[in-house]
Amino acid sequence: MPGSIEANLARLDLIAELIALRTGVSRSVHYRMFEPLGGFATRVRHRRLHPMRRALSRGDDVRSLREVAWTTGFTSASHANRSFLEAFGMTPGEFRLCIVVAGAGPARDASPKASFKRWFVEVR
Repeated sequence: MPGSIEANLARLDLIAELIALRTGVSRSVHYRMFEPLGGFATRVRHRRLHPMRRALSRGDDVRSLREVAWTTGFTSASHANRSFLEAFGMTPGEFRLCIVVAGAGPARDASPKASFKRWFVEVR
């Protein structure tokens, strides 16, 4: 079942009923399965944050935060911002700035921001 969610993360119309239909599992069973993970919507939101974080960590990705949010399945930049802040303790803009600053040069390799960047890359 996670593969079905993963394959459809960028869909703005991703709802539990769609996944239930595609997997042949009833909607009520589907909701019970995701309850320990905080529910279906919570699971989808958390799974959407991973590609968003990957995109923001690439120095060559110059898309706006709104565009990154949209292409990773969030319907609004403000919802993506709130979700990112809740999950990672900083806004997407702050995260992107940390990545840029941490990658600015070899003199920064021992800095806390460089350690932060390495940690986020390794978590992927």
